[in-house]
Amino acid sequence: MNQLNLKLVHSENKKIKDIDYLLILENIHNHIYANDGLSANESLDLIINILFIKYYDEVKNQKHFYITSEEHIELLNGKKGNNFITRFENLRIQTYNHFKDLFTEDRKFNIKSSTLSHIVKNLEKLEITKTYDLFGKAFLKYLSSTQRNSRGQFFTPDEIINFCINILKPTSDQKILDPACGSGSFLISVQNYFVKQKIKSKNNIFGIEINSAAAKIAKLNMILLGLDHNNITTSDSLKDLSLLEKELRTKKNLKPKNYFDLIITNPPFGTTGKIFDKSILKNFKLACKWNKHNNSYLNSEKLLPHQVPEILFIERCIDLLKPNGKMAIILPNGNLENPSLKYLRHFINYTCDILSVIKLPQDTFVHSGTGVKTSILFLKKKDFTNQSLENSNDIFFSEIKKIGFTANKSGKKIYKKDKLGNTLKDESGNFVVDEDCSEVLSDYHKYLKNKKINNEASFIINKKSFSYSRFNYEFYNPKFKQIYLNFNDKNSFLLKDLVNVVKNKSNKLLTSNISVSYVELSDVISDYSEIQKSENLKVYQLPSRASYEINKGDIITSVSGNAIGTKKHASAIVTEKFSGSICSNGFRVFNEFSKKIDKYYLLYYLKTNLFLDQIYRLRTGSAIPTIQDDDLMNVMIKIPSKKKMIEISNIIKKGFRDRELFKLNLKKIDL
Repeated sequence: MNQLNLKLVHSENKKIKDIDYLLILENIHNHIYANDGLSANESLDLIINILFIKYYDEVKNQKHFYITSEEHIELLNGKKGNNFITRFENLRIQTYNHFKDLFTEDRKFNIKSSTLSHIVKNLEKLEITKTYDLFGKAFLKYLSSTQRNSRGQFFTPDEIINFCINILKPTSDQKILDPACGSGSFLISVQNYFVKQKIKSKNNIFGIEINSAAAKIAKLNMILLGLDHNNITTSDSLKDLSLLEKELRTKKNLKPKNYFDLIITNPPFGTTGKIFDKSILKNFKLACKWNKHNNSYLNSEKLLPHQVPEILFIERCIDLLKPNGKMAIILPNGNLENPSLKYLRHFINYTCDILSVIKLPQDTFVHSGTGVKTSILFLKKKDFTNQSLENSNDIFFSEIKKIGFTANKSGKKIYKKDKLGNTLKDESGNFVVDEDCSEVLSDYHKYLKNKKINNEASFIINKKSFSYSRFNYEFYNPKFKQIYLNFNDKNSFLLKDLVNVVKNKSNKLLTSNISVSYVELSDVISDYSEIQKSENLKVYQLPSRASYEINKGDIITSVSGNAIGTKKHASAIVTEKFSGSICSNGFRVFNEFSKKIDKYYLLYYLKTNLFLDQIYRLRTGSAIPTIQDDDLMNVMIKIPSKKKMIEISNIIKKGFRDRELFKLNLKKIDL
């Protein structure tokens, strides 16, 4: 839902601030909860229904949606308030009759009359059907906090929505779908794009939404835009296509498979929304186990016990697209990089041409309650009837770093400022939002015109150098690939050829009552490559991640957390003080070293860009970055001459000795 097209009219003709809209909705919601005990979903549905009644009253210019002060006081004092109740009930029945497809049951509201009075008193200040205004954004925040984030669904910022649409450049002849449309944000923006481009809409914009409350909002938005609200279907996009077709054909005679020219969507994602229903899973190839076969994957046709919704949505979107149809889909980065999902990327690469990958800031969905890292994947469905058309396109990669609002749940706008701290304004006198979506969009259009792109954010990858093993931005970034030019001589080795890794959990963990020293990721001072502290715990008190025994002379390096591959990457050599400790499985422990490498040189190397950039390029994970063991052990190590290595090693050793001497001298000081 971009905006609800609702405008608040203040009795004194004063502008009401953005927060006031949200406060009105929260006030109503809290009042319902406190006085009638409805759930969040029930409260939301009630508020939406009443908004439809308010809308109908305005369209018909009846002016029956109000309550007088006398009526309100009557109801607060426990009186019947017959005039108000009769007036509102007549209006409700008229509205329900007008929107028969939305309100299939003619039921009175299951709330107290005083509660209804409170709602009407607050909403009568609103005037619907005027302009897209701040109320819609407030409703967006309200809907987000009460409804969507619990289902793994998160509202997409306007900046990202508009970016997708300006990449795809829809036309009125195209049939456009959002199969997880929520309250209609993508669809509204498409129509707004048509208006801005002076394109006459042919009412070819469609949405499917499983949540009835969100679908009602989407329908209301379509109504306010002058479009057919019947194009919004309340259903599950993942159900059997034949069943979905029956629902769609009752409205538009749609046969959804291979029907749509454009799909723009942000499907539900997150571990809370795993699908276990076999009646759904059986409809999808990606709900089956895939087996590695040579350089490809084959479908075993054996159903997995569950699957996350965004993966099923990918397949369903491809099914719904026409050959040569295009799609923009927002996905957690894990889908683009996790080794366990190579089969997914093989499927995508087989069925579609990858047009573009746009990395989004980690805080994109923070205002909706999640810090999951995401990217936008732009795809074009292959036309297998024309096998001669081999895809030769390049792939455009870029990174959006700023989307113009704070990285918290308030999601307040951030504006650009000059050197003196003054907020910048555009030619129209509007504040300039601090975002770089427009810059990435400009890069993309330069790319389409075969112009060179000369900046850090955007780059082009030839299709021949692209692999289904990875789709993520970092993996193909020239900045990180450039480092491998340093490893083209005989003095370059794989890490696995230089060290031995501890693989088994410590036997100490078998005895629950003994005390052990435990080292966590946060116990390492990354700047000094030193373990700072540990915690003494009984084995039974240890967290489940407690794993490996470390001994004097071992080297530990982190393989999990936001810091890996950055200057804060934690590595350390184990000193006598921490010998025999147990460390977290967030580390890997090197306990034997090849004669080719000095351990103190290796400790130094783990802090260099040569190492860190490789880790950053190879790390995976949508929420918590990790590096897989195979990737870690295949990191390249540059070994200098023996003389140089000994020189570096001696400097590192001296640094440790100096720090120890400093600590001892501090203890001797007596004030």
